[in-house]
This record gives sequence, C-alpha cells and structure tokens, in this order.
Amino acid sequence: MILGLGCFIHAFTIVVVWSVGRAQGIVLPVPDAAVLFTVMIGVALIPISVGGWGLRELAVISLLSHHGVAPEKAMLFSVCFGLVFAVASLPGGLVWLFYSFAPVRPLAEHGG
Repeated sequence: MILGLGCFIHAFTIVVVWSVGRAQGIVLPVPDAAVLFTVMIGVALIPISVGGWGLRELAVISLLSHHGVAPEKAMLFSVCFGLVFAVASLPGGLVWLFYSFAPVRPLAEHGG
C-alpha cells in the first residue's frame, strides 16, 4: 500500500512537472519530464541549501539548455515548480504542526 502510494505521488509530481512546462510553453515529453523530475529531486536532497533552492535552478537551467530553452525561461520554470511543490506540501506541514508526539510506552507497561 505504501509503495503504491509513493509511486502514485511520484507519478503525479511528474505530471506536475510536465504541466508547469506546458503552461510556460516548454514542449517537454513525459519521459523527459520524468528525467527532469528525478534530477530536480536528487539535487534538492543535497544538504547544502534550504529545500534545494538554488541547486535545483542550476540543474534545471543546465538540463533545459540542451533542449534549447532560454536560461531565463528555465529559471522561471524551476521557481514555479518550487512554489507549486511548497504549496502542495502545506497540508503535510499543517498535520505535522498539530500532530501530538506522545511517547509510546513499551509493551511491558501495557500488561501484556
């Protein structure tokens, strides 16, 4: 169940990458959007910036320049994706904020 949900979320994020590109007039086939998504997420995981901002833009500009996209347009694409990703993360942030982190008692204390 969790693996399927994870795959669905990644597939949905690839559709978001494709949609943001399409909205900005960047013709990006779905396989290329999948590669771009993989690179953006991989670069964002490098722990030298907050949320991958800056590194992601550099990676997107370098990848999309090979497809003939102007650096300014690639930068706008990456910033828009980052904003969409931040907005999509808000519900999870709210759950995390209001979630009770009650300590779990060991099984021996439950009487069983």
